[in-house]
Amino acid sequence: MAHGIFLAALLMLAAPAVADLRLASWNIRHLGWDNGKDMQAVASVTAAFDLIAIQELMDPNAVDTLLSTLEVNTGESWRALTSRAFGRSSYQEHYTFVWRSSEVVLAGRIGAYPDPGDRFARDPFAARFRDRETGEELLLATVHIVYGDTVGERVLEITTLDNYWTWLDDKGGEVPLILVGDFNLAPDHASWDELNALADPLLEEGATTLSTNDGEYANLYDNLWLEPSELTVTSSGIFLVPDCLGLEHAYVRERVSDHLPVYLTVGDTRVGCPANDAGVAARQCVDLNEASAEALTGIIHIGPARARAIVEGRPWAEIEALQRISGLSAARVADIRAEGLACIDG
Repeated sequence: MAHGIFLAALLMLAAPAVADLRLASWNIRHLGWDNGKDMQAVASVTAAFDLIAIQELMDPNAVDTLLSTLEVNTGESWRALTSRAFGRSSYQEHYTFVWRSSEVVLAGRIGAYPDPGDRFARDPFAARFRDRETGEELLLATVHIVYGDTVGERVLEITTLDNYWTWLDDKGGEVPLILVGDFNLAPDHASWDELNALADPLLEEGATTLSTNDGEYANLYDNLWLEPSELTVTSSGIFLVPDCLGLEHAYVRERVSDHLPVYLTVGDTRVGCPANDAGVAARQCVDLNEASAEALTGIIHIGPARARAIVEGRPWAEIEALQRISGLSAARVADIRAEGLACIDG
């Protein structure tokens, strides 16, 4: 894809599916402190997804600002679930889940891990979410592993994640489980062996932190873990904020975050790149009445099944008529129109 948005290989896995979902995890460094955070940029990135787990929230009031900015920018309703503060000292952080109301419903709060061995500096936090269209659920958990003074401090928490996974699995039953966050340790470290016996990391290549050197990235610290047999993941990757927002590397590191979001998609959808929107008009549009099924899959929310439905439903008089296709809600059709790639020529 253009600008290297997708850095992970396309995964086609045989498993139950939640319909059209863009799920992400993002450490937004010190969100809520008086640090000149560019909330418009934060909202632009968040709006690329339907459900996002955010780490390193310092003040829950910042979530209200983010939600209001999202609603003004997208014209849609957004909701959030924010944890209490976690930490062993005066330095404490919150977690928050933010979701697009037209796509996702909160199905239940799991809350914080009891952490019987007191091994986590910041206890992981979890909740169940339901796809509004299909009713399918997933359990999403997030954690920010302590960085500490030594790798050993991180290893102490990483080697406890298998216990946390088992605890969550008992809570979730048959619901697919996804563990996301800033793990402060690459997935090839030996300390992951216990969790590797239960789940797999989606990302094994790339880097998710912004180096102090312009244009360079380092450390695959952020990731998403799941059992591949439990969920059909259609793509996964790292969202390159500087490229996708058209912002300078140093500006993003200082005013947005020093971490990049990581994501997965389920169903016939993809993660868009706001900086590409201005270039859409310069590209040849994809005519709903003339384009091949393969070309139609380049449109947001259109996968092979919906592309076939478009071909079979011709002729189309207007883009809004795509709502006749199963799974293309008014909000998704609005995304298609806003992307600017789909057209009806003549």
